[in-house]
Amino acid sequence: MSKLKTAKRILFKSSNQDRKQIFHDYLWKLLFNHTIPRLWSVLRPIFIVMAKKTEVIYPEEGNGRSFILLQPESGKLLIPNFADGLKEWVDRKVKPESVVSVESLREISKMTKPSILIISYDWMKKGFLGSGFSFRIFKVAYVAKKNNHKIWIMTCDSFDQRFVIPSTFLVAFCGGCTVMMANTKIEAEKFGLIHPSDPQLWSYSLLTISKFSEAKEFSEREKIAVVAFSGESRRILMMEDMIKVLHSRGWQVKITAHSLDWFHYINLIKSSRITVTTCWLQRVHVNGSKKNRQRLPETSLTGRVLEGFASRSAVFTTPSSTLDFLGFEDGIHYVAIPEKFEKKLQDFTFPGPKELESIGKAGHEHFLRIKYS
Repeated sequence: MSKLKTAKRILFKSSNQDRKQIFHDYLWKLLFNHTIPRLWSVLRPIFIVMAKKTEVIYPEEGNGRSFILLQPESGKLLIPNFADGLKEWVDRKVKPESVVSVESLREISKMTKPSILIISYDWMKKGFLGSGFSFRIFKVAYVAKKNNHKIWIMTCDSFDQRFVIPSTFLVAFCGGCTVMMANTKIEAEKFGLIHPSDPQLWSYSLLTISKFSEAKEFSEREKIAVVAFSGESRRILMMEDMIKVLHSRGWQVKITAHSLDWFHYINLIKSSRITVTTCWLQRVHVNGSKKNRQRLPETSLTGRVLEGFASRSAVFTTPSSTLDFLGFEDGIHYVAIPEKFEKKLQDFTFPGPKELESIGKAGHEHFLRIKYS
């Protein structure tokens, strides 16, 4: 039986809700895995030319300026700790003259004083299929350009095709900055993002970090290792090998796969001595033309790593260009897992208890220095 006939049979037998989900998944993949990446290849050089006529303002140049923070009302936030972290980062790190939070474009149109308009991840994600593709983008561009507002786009997954085109258009058209978090400025420029900054750890407020760090002393915690067991298959394969290593050394392994709510997730992370994850760029972002794929980096900093640092657990992760840029060192602040872990399993040196405690403490302290210096 052909794949087409099999798909038709599955679709025919499915409920209306199932059929909607199948259509949603098909449309999502068609757009963001195939169509949009190819459109990005066409638009990328146009945005670069457009950006030559606009002003770049990096985060370190925001001191004393006026800011407008655009994000949904609190009851509609997708990731509340991102909203808290963003507001605190602006107040503490950027040191603005003023910050006005708004929820609608109508409010922005009344603000004629040139400011920096910060567009939050939550607001961008309210577009079509959870993306930045929405007619609102052109409205923002018009209002910002009219009032001489510059735009800061707050990136999470740097090369997520749901947001790359609309966010790049806004910064190229109005000026401002693409504020990086997961990748370096050099990596972003190679891909074609406009006016990218060096990585900024804006996503966690002091309150959120304190919730992770309100834990027992390292030596008093149970011998628990939390392992990221979600995402692409290559991560899961590596984690399966790591779990074998942990079990062989008497560790109690807890796996996470997006099944816990935020409260229980924090409690699990802060009760562990080890956090294990990867810093690979997810394969779902590696798409488009051959040249487009070649512009992408191999690594991307994940939130799980930062949460491990916040909890004072010893972080085990694959090497990351962003970790290197931020000054985190293997063996001092975290434990680097070899890229070909399954082939180097016998050569992997597992740190002892005292070394793990020292790494957890050093990683935590360096994380806070970067966050609040």
